[in-house]
Amino acid sequence: MGSDNGSLSKKNFSGMKGLGSNTMAKTMMMVLLMFIGATIIGLGFLFKESSEEEDKTQFRTEVIKVGNGYGYQIFYGDRLLIQQECIPVLRGNVPFQNPEDATSVAGLVVEKIAERQSPELSLEDIKALDVVILRP
Repeated sequence: MGSDNGSLSKKNFSGMKGLGSNTMAKTMMMVLLMFIGATIIGLGFLFKESSEEEDKTQFRTEVIKVGNGYGYQIFYGDRLLIQQECIPVLRGNVPFQNPEDATSVAGLVVEKIAERQSPELSLEDIKALDVVILRP
């Protein structure tokens, strides 16, 4: 019986030792997996931000001459997305009076598209950009 108790103690001790190293290995594995997961998430955010910046750089605007004023075109790469020959939200075909106004409005539309918003503008948007509005 005495030897049984001794061997039982050894088994319990070695079992505890194995349990301790197994627990440590599991803990290290969990820390490693958490680190890998955080890295993947961080890279995902970094990629998302860089792809949004890349999207903005692929937009290009051009001012065009129309009748007695100006309009604008918005391209994504080589593809024409929008051709605006008059001031949006105004009734009639009232062109921009100068290229700077057409450029600033086109820039706002590009910002909205790049942020995945509707490119629609309001009269308040136009007024906030100090666009000159001359009615015929």
